Amino acid sequence: MVDCVAELSIEVIGRPLRTPREDLLRAVDPEHFVNIRAIPDGPAPKAALAAIEYAETEATKDKRGLREKSGRLQEYPARIRNLCHALVDRAKAAEQV
Repeated sequence: MVDCVAELSIEVIGRPLRTPREDLLRAVDPEHFVNIRAIPDGPAPKAALAAIEYAETEATKDKRGLREKSGRLQEYPARIRNLCHALVDRAKAAEQV
C-alpha cells in the first residue's frame, strides 16, 4: 500500500513524497493507530484499561448505594407501622385528658 501511494504521489501531487517510508508504514499500521490514541476513553490499551477501572469503581459504588437503599426500603413498612401506633396511642392519650 505504501509503495502504491509513493508511486501515485507523482501523478497526484506532481512530486515524490518527502515523508520517509517508515513513517508511511507506521501511519497505516493498525496497532500503531490504536496505541497513539491514548486520550481518555480512547482505544489505546492504557486508556481502555483506565476506562474499565473507572467503570468498575462506579459499578461498585452503584451496587453499594442500591444495597443501602434496598435496606431502607425494607425498613419502611415497620417504620410506618410504628409511627401509626404512636399516633393512635397519642390520640388515645389526648382523649383521656
